[in-house]
Amino acid sequence: MLNLFLVKNIIIKLKLTILIIKMTIIHESEKPHETTYVTISKDEYDSMKSTLEILADKELMESIRRGDEDIKTGRTKPLKEYLKERGVV
Repeated sequence: MLNLFLVKNIIIKLKLTILIIKMTIIHESEKPHETTYVTISKDEYDSMKSTLEILADKELMESIRRGDEDIKTGRTKPLKEYLKERGVV
């Protein structure tokens, strides 16, 4: 299961990307003959690509939602306890 912090970070990056795209579209509609480019690092591009893949995976997103709900309702246990139950520790 993905770390909740990681998931929230991914969602924030995606929202920022969508905002940039919307701003670009608005800018292009005001000046229809001008092309606007957005330059980002390869790491940022790879991160956004991964974010889109995660968001497109309905089963994974449902799993993330269930995990988030488990955390909110307290249906969790310490990692050491979980590993001990499975004979890892």
